[in-house]
Amino acid sequence: MTPDTNTNSETSSDAFSVAIPAVLPLRTPSVSAASSETAKRNRVVLVVDDEQVTRLKLEHLLSGSGYTVMKVSNGLEAVNAVRSSTQIDLVLMDINMPDMDGLRALRFIRQLHPLTRLPVIMMTASDDKSQILESFDYGANDYVQKPLDNQVVLARMRTQEMVADAHHALHESEQRYALASLGTNDGIWDWNLKTGELYLSPRWRAMVGMEDKPWN
Repeated sequence: MTPDTNTNSETSSDAFSVAIPAVLPLRTPSVSAASSETAKRNRVVLVVDDEQVTRLKLEHLLSGSGYTVMKVSNGLEAVNAVRSSTQIDLVLMDINMPDMDGLRALRFIRQLHPLTRLPVIMMTASDDKSQILESFDYGANDYVQKPLDNQVVLARMRTQEMVADAHHALHESEQRYALASLGTNDGIWDWNLKTGELYLSPRWRAMVGMEDKPWN
């Protein structure tokens, strides 16, 4: 059912927005629910380490903490796993490995997913700061030092999960706002009280006859 009016306003100390309704059919957009789907299932962690003992220890720790664990032994297998699976929520990867090390694998993974989509936490037994800094340059979200401290590993993972969830929620909110605005054909204006900047949407300008006129 199409509502007669659809007024949406938000106020804050910095900015506020007002939607000017137009009498047009309302379309209900379909929005991705990636973050809500993740909440309904166990998070999947990809463990990448050439040492079997480390892989087994992490599997025991993570599965006991409610995670689903995937394990591979080198960087190439990690890249293939990330490329073929859409269910991986976080990667724990050693830096020093044969065949393809963690830094090179990280560069390939970042070509597939940005930091905000797939958190990658590097593991290293080295005290070489340049190697750690290099991992951040290649797109690592964080790192943990070996020998691993279980509580530190879990804490850093949960921090990255919260950051990723926040980005997913923001992206979903932006999608809803954009699609709702398009669906209702509303004119939108936004005035940032802190900077004094005023945004007028193309639909707003058309509704008041200002398509080709600058706003002074």
